[in-house]
Amino acid sequence: MRKWLLKRLMIAGCTLLGLILITFLLPYFFPEFVAKKIKIWSNKALATEVNFSKARLSFFNHFPSLTLTLHDFTLKGSAPFSNANLVAADEVALGIDLRSVFASQININQIFLDKGKIDIQISEDGQPNYNVYKAEPDTATVTTNVDSAGASLKLENIHLDETELVYNDRSLPLTVTAKGFHYTGSGDLSKAIFDLHSEIKADSFKLSYGGETYITDKKLQADLITKINTNSLTLLFEKNDLLINRLPVQLHGIFEFLKDGYNMDFNLRSKETDLHDLITALPQEYLKYFDNTEIKGHTEIEASLKGNYSAATNDMPSLLFKMIVKDGFVSHNKAALPAKNLRLNLDARLPKLNTDSLYISIDSFFFNIEKDYFNSVILVRGLNVPYLKSSLQADMDLGNMAAAFGLKDMEFKGRYKLNFNADGAYTTGQRKGSLRKDTVITSIPKFNLESSLTNGFIKFAALPQGVEQISLKLNASCKDGIYEHTQLNVEDINAKVLSNFIKGHFKVTNEADFPLEGQLQTVFHLSDIKQFYPLDSLDLNGDLNIDINTKGRYNPAKSLFPVTTASLKLDNGSIKTKYYPSPLQKINVDATVINNTGKMNDLKVELKPVSFELDNLPFTVQASLQQFSDLRYAIASKGTLDLGKIYKVFAIEGYNVNGFIQTDLSLRGRQSDATAGRYERLFNKGTMKVRDIALTTEMLPKPFFINNGLFRFDQDKMWFDTFKAKYGNTNMVMNGYLFNVFNYAFKPKEALKGKFELSTPRFYVDEWMVFSGTPDASSSGSSSASGVVVIPANLDLNFTASAGKVLYQGIELYDFKGGLTVANGELALQETGFTLVDAPIVMDGTYKSNSPYKAYFDYHVKAETLDVKKAYNGIDIFRQMAPAAAKAEGQISLDYSLSGRLNASMMPVYPSLKGEGVISVQKVKMKGFRLMNAVSDATGKEGIKDPDLSKVDIKTKIANNIITIERVKMKVSGFRPRFEGQVSFDGKFNLHGRLGLPPFGIIGIPFSVTGNRDNPKVKLKRAKEGDELEEERDEEGEEVKMTDSTNNQ
Repeated sequence: MRKWLLKRLMIAGCTLLGLILITFLLPYFFPEFVAKKIKIWSNKALATEVNFSKARLSFFNHFPSLTLTLHDFTLKGSAPFSNANLVAADEVALGIDLRSVFASQININQIFLDKGKIDIQISEDGQPNYNVYKAEPDTATVTTNVDSAGASLKLENIHLDETELVYNDRSLPLTVTAKGFHYTGSGDLSKAIFDLHSEIKADSFKLSYGGETYITDKKLQADLITKINTNSLTLLFEKNDLLINRLPVQLHGIFEFLKDGYNMDFNLRSKETDLHDLITALPQEYLKYFDNTEIKGHTEIEASLKGNYSAATNDMPSLLFKMIVKDGFVSHNKAALPAKNLRLNLDARLPKLNTDSLYISIDSFFFNIEKDYFNSVILVRGLNVPYLKSSLQADMDLGNMAAAFGLKDMEFKGRYKLNFNADGAYTTGQRKGSLRKDTVITSIPKFNLESSLTNGFIKFAALPQGVEQISLKLNASCKDGIYEHTQLNVEDINAKVLSNFIKGHFKVTNEADFPLEGQLQTVFHLSDIKQFYPLDSLDLNGDLNIDINTKGRYNPAKSLFPVTTASLKLDNGSIKTKYYPSPLQKINVDATVINNTGKMNDLKVELKPVSFELDNLPFTVQASLQQFSDLRYAIASKGTLDLGKIYKVFAIEGYNVNGFIQTDLSLRGRQSDATAGRYERLFNKGTMKVRDIALTTEMLPKPFFINNGLFRFDQDKMWFDTFKAKYGNTNMVMNGYLFNVFNYAFKPKEALKGKFELSTPRFYVDEWMVFSGTPDASSSGSSSASGVVVIPANLDLNFTASAGKVLYQGIELYDFKGGLTVANGELALQETGFTLVDAPIVMDGTYKSNSPYKAYFDYHVKAETLDVKKAYNGIDIFRQMAPAAAKAEGQISLDYSLSGRLNASMMPVYPSLKGEGVISVQKVKMKGFRLMNAVSDATGKEGIKDPDLSKVDIKTKIANNIITIERVKMKVSGFRPRFEGQVSFDGKFNLHGRLGLPPFGIIGIPFSVTGNRDNPKVKLKRAKEGDELEEERDEEGEEVKMTDSTNNQ
């Protein structure tokens, strides 16, 4: 018996030892064999690159599973991220079904990933980097080569340890990051439909959407059951219990992959949760505010994300979020008076993730501290055109509130009362009368505000001083939603800090003539500000004194100005910022405004002086303005303004300013003396130099740059000495003078007058069109209409102009010289000469812009020798008026008057054209002249084909889209043709004539021509009634002219 037992034990021991030896030795015998099969499979199945440094086969890394461990593993992503890793890890272990090791195909049933990174990226157009599998071949191919795959992926378990997970979807945009990520998933992933059981832990979890971070550095724990259908690519989340820090959340829903996006239906709930647990889920930067704070209460959260997402079709899901807080309690550091009865009922919706469909309803937000309370009801709909309905009431001791909530950065005291109600939409629109895009407020919600603060105190914790004795009573209202009708009444403004104070009151209403009343007094040592307000490296110095008393009505049209005594004084001020090494210093301001009668004529404004210095460059200006009905002025300025350096001191984001102004001038006189020409009573002298200054006006689409200019003041004139400027591609030099400057500056209807010499190598007319390169104010997008060149109505200027080249709508004029007058919104040309298609031209004319979209012209042009071919190729209106010149050669002369209207692209409107004149044919060879050739064919007279013409005068008149040709007589190869009739601008003919036969043309053949320029129809008979072309009147232009005439009367 003993021998038998001993024998059995030895056999069992040997068997166990053999198994152990096999366990140790098998991995050493087969690693290259298994690794080779894995590589064969990856090359067959994956479309992207797989790399690892070495492979080890073991039972003990993840006992009892046999695993192939791939060291330094990387898997590249799919396009468009094929150069970046989708997966990278120190080790990736593939669990292998032991039974398949000796089979033709190795089955991988587990994956272990340790200390790795999974980086999922989705492009803006919805292309992900995880499409790493190759498209499956057809069934026949799969059947034939089933053994050649080397390995198959039939996962049952997935294990991730100490992994970083990144999901970055740029098309949403949504970013999820998890660090210290641990995941265990089990299920038969080889089946078409299976349940995936998952356990998730993350040391740090972060979620961002649309550039805003909503969850930051939170611990995450989850127990999930997900039903996956690989046939329909659908994920059903059946059981999903998550713990975000201490906040328990249940997630249920469906996620389905579509051809060009996703379908989702997620529902998230957290029921009967403690308010403190909710706070722990807030972003980290907010949690510091709740240190040493006791928070209690009941909360319920409900959220959903439902609908299709497709970047291609711009479909978006709808988002819903609801939150209820009941019986809330907040007490910081065991405050004596905690906040109690905190309640909140929030309902937020974002249909189709469209911000203009945003809906936020705070049905109630309430808390009280003893008998003090805060209560609010708020409704917001939309963001682009938001609608607001709200009601807020409060009666609160700010000190008790700060203590209860633990407001650490600032200290508050005082009693604050609030009663605010609002109802209506906030809208914006285009400013009336503006040519450019200029968005202004068009309506605000109707509202009523009553607010007061007594015995107030505010102090920043990090600063030594606080503002005390604060009192303020503010009442404001707008009853009709028109913001200009807002009424504002601020009573009892008081505040004190150190030896500085401010006190006063003011009241503004929207009644007739704009009545206002106010009193404000302040004494401030600017160097004290940094002791009670953080200035971020801003250093201020100086003593500021303001004393204002005003009461009355303001209406300049009625010459009304409030009775006012106002003074502003700043002594030895300075401003130093971190953006520029030198301070703006020695700032001194002494300004007064006095009106004792309430009439505009008795207003006195004095600056005595305003001065400052930057980088040892001082600047001073003094001014005295009195008797505004007949302005008496005294202005003196001396110094240098380097605008580029001043901009750098303040570093206003989004602006880049340069420029240099140097002044040394004194202006003194009376407006009536300048108007009446009593120049001996004016004392205007001095200079002003400018450099690199950009000026903008609504009439021009581009800025007007002054490169260099010297302005010299001499009595009534402002001289321009070597004034160099640039507009677009046009560089110009101007010399001359302006006068009537003060009348122009202070009287709206006065014209600025002057006389200049202007020269430019190239003048680009198209760039001066009002909408050139930019859409007009009414356009929803870019518009092809350039607008016309707008001539200001308040200019009266005379120019002697010369331009080497003028470019307009593809036409090039050379050697332009002549006189130009700009007056009353009209441009006039006197005896202007230029070269067009190598022909000298003399022209007189006028041009007037009726609006940014219409203009009128009237000119007389004379050309002695004009090459027909060049004129046809280079002048559009010549092609319209003389289509027969397409293949003609020779010279003509022109003496013609033409007027009409230009459209919004500054092109002539043909029905509006009116004119008459003579085109004299000096010597022209007609080739392919369809009209004469058609007459030749009809009469059988070959001699009049392609005729040579000379000394032929063609007199025409233009009206209502018709060119009327008076009788024209010619001599062609012994024939004596004549014709007359009509031609329309769209190419139709109504001509009739007679072909006189040799030798003297006494006997002739009558003919008539109808049809059009491409297909003239010639009949050998006299013209008949009814062949007249139909006129087309310019009704729009006539209506505009009639309106202008009425307005002028």
